[in-house]
Amino acid sequence: MNITSRGLVSSIQDRYILLLKHYLESSFSYEYSKEYYVSALDRLCDLRVLSEEHAKILLQVNPVDVEPLMLEVLNLK
Repeated sequence: MNITSRGLVSSIQDRYILLLKHYLESSFSYEYSKEYYVSALDRLCDLRVLSEEHAKILLQVNPVDVEPLMLEVLNLK
C-alpha cells in the first residue's frame, strides 16, 4: 500500500522469478522443473494468504491478556 516505486519492485520480483525458474531448470529435468516451478508459485500464494490471516489474528490480540515474554516476541508493547 505504501510502496512508492511499484515498477522497481515489480522488476526485482520478475528477476527473482526468472532466477528461480533457471535454477530449477539447471537442477532438475525440464519436465520436473516446470512442475516444481508451478508448485513453488502456488506455495508462495498459500504463504501470502497464511500471512494475511496471521496478521488479522495478531491485530485482534489484547495485549493485557498476553504474557510478558509473548508481548516482547510479538512486539505488542
